[in-house]
Amino acid sequence: HTPEFRLLEWYRRNDSWESLMGDCENLLRGVAKTLFGQEELNFHGNKIDLAKPFARISLNEAFEEHARFPILDNLTTEALIEQCEELEIFYLPDDSWDDLYHRIFLNRVEPELLKSPEPFFLTHYPAPLASLATLSTDDPRCAERFELYVGGIELANGFGELTDPEEQRLRF
Repeated sequence: HTPEFRLLEWYRRNDSWESLMGDCENLLRGVAKTLFGQEELNFHGNKIDLAKPFARISLNEAFEEHARFPILDNLTTEALIEQCEELEIFYLPDDSWDDLYHRIFLNRVEPELLKSPEPFFLTHYPAPLASLATLSTDDPRCAERFELYVGGIELANGFGELTDPEEQRLRF
């Protein structure tokens, strides 16, 4: 890794992915309080309040609001090609589902989410984007995966780790 890149990695045995989100919130609050004496950051002229609970936005909700369609109902390449055409987003004929997803996410969804500096977790990633994560018990189309954004920057990426070897073989 280059000197500019720093990474903190940790695991939680026998605990949920939601516990990891709580760890992230508490870590940021603790660092801010230690460095600045308060649970608040000043970043690019924005005061960011870390004291209140961080918002949690499912990827499906984010797509519905900013791309105007539910990503979880569009888990085939053909379905995302149709969405790209409707949204007038450039794509290549040999793009994979993953490529098409990222074209829509990076053009329509993420820019809108990043307009606010407030901290939020983007949760419940579609299963094809989280091969090492446990599938949600509420909706097996999505996985227990999250990303944390603060001040328009992605700070964390976490998931409930898939530890069943049979399920891992099927998913790969």
